[in-house]
Amino acid sequence: EVNGGFLLGSDFTLGTTTLKALPTRDSILPILCALVSAQEKGIPLFELFLRLPRRYTQAGLLDNFPTNVSKEIVKQFSQDSESNRKTLELFFTRSLGFGNITRIDTTDGIRIYFDNGDIAHIRPSGNAPQLRIYSVANSQERADEIVAKGIAEPDGILRQIERKLVASHSITAQSQSYHEPFIPEPNETFPEEITPISVSYGTGRLRVDTAAAVNVQEQRLLELVQIALNQWFAMLNNSQQQSLIAYINRTGGLPLRLRSDRAMTQKGEFTILGKNDSYTGIIDVHRGLANRTNQENFPEELLNIIGHEGHHLLTFIQRGYQPTPTDQIQDEEANARDWRATLPLQNIRFDSSRRDRHIHLEGAISTEAIRNICHRLDTFMSEEERVRFWDLMTFDPQPNGARLQRFPDITTPQKMREIVLDPQDKDADCRNLRRYSEYNPLWSALPGVTSKVRVYLIRSYSMGSALFDTRFIIDNPRVIQVVAEMALEDVVQNAINEGIGELDLRVKADKREFEKGGNRYDPEFLRALISAVEKAEGKAVEKGESITINLVLSFSRKVRRRITNWDDEEAVKTYIDNNLIGPLRTLEISDLSRIRGIDIVADELCGPQEVRENIPYINYFIDTLVRLRQDRNIRGEFVVYAHAGEAFRDPSDGVEMVRVLIEGVHGLRYVVHAAVLGWIPSDSKTFREVVGILKQKNIGVLVSITSNLQTGAIDSLGQHPAGVLYREGIRIFATTDNPRASATSLSREEKKLGLLLLCNELQSQALQKTLL
Repeated sequence: EVNGGFLLGSDFTLGTTTLKALPTRDSILPILCALVSAQEKGIPLFELFLRLPRRYTQAGLLDNFPTNVSKEIVKQFSQDSESNRKTLELFFTRSLGFGNITRIDTTDGIRIYFDNGDIAHIRPSGNAPQLRIYSVANSQERADEIVAKGIAEPDGILRQIERKLVASHSITAQSQSYHEPFIPEPNETFPEEITPISVSYGTGRLRVDTAAAVNVQEQRLLELVQIALNQWFAMLNNSQQQSLIAYINRTGGLPLRLRSDRAMTQKGEFTILGKNDSYTGIIDVHRGLANRTNQENFPEELLNIIGHEGHHLLTFIQRGYQPTPTDQIQDEEANARDWRATLPLQNIRFDSSRRDRHIHLEGAISTEAIRNICHRLDTFMSEEERVRFWDLMTFDPQPNGARLQRFPDITTPQKMREIVLDPQDKDADCRNLRRYSEYNPLWSALPGVTSKVRVYLIRSYSMGSALFDTRFIIDNPRVIQVVAEMALEDVVQNAINEGIGELDLRVKADKREFEKGGNRYDPEFLRALISAVEKAEGKAVEKGESITINLVLSFSRKVRRRITNWDDEEAVKTYIDNNLIGPLRTLEISDLSRIRGIDIVADELCGPQEVRENIPYINYFIDTLVRLRQDRNIRGEFVVYAHAGEAFRDPSDGVEMVRVLIEGVHGLRYVVHAAVLGWIPSDSKTFREVVGILKQKNIGVLVSITSNLQTGAIDSLGQHPAGVLYREGIRIFATTDNPRASATSLSREEKKLGLLLLCNELQSQALQKTLL
C-alpha cells in the first residue's frame, strides 16, 4: 500500500479490532512468490530485482479531479474499439513519443498498450477525487516522461482529454466552483463552527462569501476569515507581500465586505475548487478568467499588487456545516458589513518571516549544482583522487569497515560517475539524476538498516554530504574549496529566488582524528566555509539582493562516547576543551562571529537516559563557547537548538528525549522536529507536562513536515503535533530541513503547516477525515 503496510486478502485481528479482507488486493501471494524465487536461486531479493527484465514504471495524479469527470472518461473508452483507439491517439501522439495503440484493457480503468513498448494506464482513485496515470516503459526516463506529460498543467494529456469531453457536452463543465450536496454518514456529528469561505474580487473591495450556521458568532467568523487571509497572504510572492504591507500601512487595511451566501446557507451545500485550481486541500489560488465587471471599481493600486488574472483569490473549504433554516435567512444586503482588514500581518506565529531556521547544507545543494560540482572536481583531481571520490559517492563507509551500496541499481563507481556527469548529455534537465538526489519512496528501505532516517541519510541526502566528506579521504585543499564555494553560491541563490532573507545553515565541521582522541572541529574546513559564505553573500549584493547566512555547528548529544574513558568527568571536559573549543579558539574574531548557533544532534536510539548523563557536558560546551564569544567581544544572536523527536525507536523514549533536552539544556531556544509528540494523546499527562515546559521556557518548535513524512517520524499530515502545540501557545515555525533531498521548499512547508494549523483550528474531525 502506497501509504505504508500491506493489503490482505484475509481478515486481520489485533486485540479487539478486525481489519476486513480485501480479496482483490491480497499482497501476501506476490510477497511469497518473490521470496520463494529468491530462495530457489539462492540470491538476495535485491539481486533478484536486478535480474528482472529492464522495464520501468512511474505514477502520478491530478488532485481534486471531479469524480464525475473521471467516471465519464472511463465510460467513454470502455471498449477496445478502433474508434476509441483513434480518439486516444489524438492525445497520445507520435510527437510525444508514443507508437500506434495495439490494444486497450478496461479491466481497471483504461490501460493503453503501444507498439513501441509503452503502456499508459489511466484510472480514477477508488477513495479520493483524483485521476491517476501509471506508465510502463523500457527506461526510467521514458516512464517518468509519460507521467509528466500526462499530468502536466494546464495542457497535459489528462487535461486535454477532460476538455475534449467538456467541449462535446459529455459532462458538465467544472471551470467554476460547484456545489455538491452534503450527506452525513450514520451517527456522524459535526462541531458548531462550520464555515466555508471564499475570497474574490468584489465591487470596490475584496469580497468574502461565507455560508455559516446561525449559531456561529460574528467575532468567531472574523477569526476564521483571518486564518483564510493569513493563508492567502502566505501564497503571495515576496514582492507582492512587501507591496501589500506598504499598502496596508498607508491605507489602514484591506477593504473587505463580509456577507452570507443565501443559496449556500439555505441548501446546506459546500464549495470546492474548480478543475483548474492548484489544489492543496483547503485554500488555494483560483486561476480562472478574471471577472472584469467586479474589477472595475476595485482599487487599481491593490489590483496591480495582487494581479488581474484570477477572479477567486482563494477558497476556504469546510465540509459538514448545517444549513440555516429558511425562515432565519436574512436579506443578503442587510447581512453584509464592511470591514477593513489588517489581518494578514497579525498573529502569524507559524510564519518564518522568510527565514529558514533549520536547513542542512548537505541536503540543500540543488541537483544541478551537485552535477556541476562533480564536473568541476573531475577536471582537476588526480586519478587516485577520482577513484576515492567516486567510490565514496557510490558506497557509504561503515564504522566496522564495511561499505553499503547507496542505491540498488548503481553497483559500481563507474555507473555512478556516468549518471552524475551524464557524458552523453542524455539527462540535460537532471530528471534521471533527481531519482537519486531527491527522496524516492521506492528506495525507502535498505537491507540491514532498520532506521528510515538512516536510509534517508545514506541515499538522497548523501548525494550532497559525500561532497563534503571528501575531506576525510582526499588531502587536497582545492577540492573542499571548490565544493564549499559552489555549494554556498547555489544554496544562497536558491534562497534568494524564494524570497528568503536569512538562513540558519547547519554544518558538520568534525574531522575524524581518532588517533588524537576522537573527532575534532576542523578549523581549516570552517575557514573555507566562512570564506565561501562571504563570497556568496557578496555576489548577492552585486546583484542587488540581500541575504544573511548564520552558521550553526552540530554538537553530539552522545559526546561522552567520543572518548574511551567516558566515565571520567574531567577527561570528557578535557576532550571538549582540546577537540571542540580549542579549534574554535584558533579562528579570527570575524570568523568566529559567523558561528551563531549550535544544534544538539546524533541519533536518538541511545535512549533518554544516556542523553541525560550527557547533559552536564552539553552545557559545559555551551557555557564555554558563550564565554569565548564574550571574551572576544562578539555581540549578536547566539541560538541553541536541539534535534529531538525525529528518529525514535519507541514513542515513549522519544517523548522522554524531548523532555530531557528541554529541561536540561542551557539556553535552549528551539526544539527541531518534536514529531514524536504526535504519537501520544494530547490530553495525556506526559503531553501536558512537555507542553508546560515549552511554554514556561518559551521554547519554540521548528517543523519540517515533508522530511518527517519521508523518514517515518509521522505517518500522516494529520498526525503531526504542530496544530495542537500552536493552539497551546507554542511558537511554531515552518522549516525545510533538507530542501533538495526532500524535494521541498520553504513556501511548500509553510503551506503544509498552514493547512495543518487550519485543520486543527477548526477542530473538525470530519474535515480531517476527508482531507488528511
